Amino acid sequence: MELRKFLKSIKEDISLTSLARKVWPDNKDAESYLTRKINGGRPLTAKDEEKIRTALQELGYKLISNTQPKP
Repeated sequence: MELRKFLKSIKEDISLTSLARKVWPDNKDAESYLTRKINGGRPLTAKDEEKIRTALQELGYKLISNTQPKP
């Protein structure tokens, strides 16, 4: 699935704000920036895609780690 379509499909399931802040931590308007990129108002570059995929993997790992029973 294309990343842009994937992000549109999950925006009700996860916080795009936390994802955007992870991708662009120094950008105070990170959520708006991501939203514009998702909706086609700004180009979604290969570098953006790489950062977003990395952030999604980190968030996924964090979710999985937090749901594992602790010994």
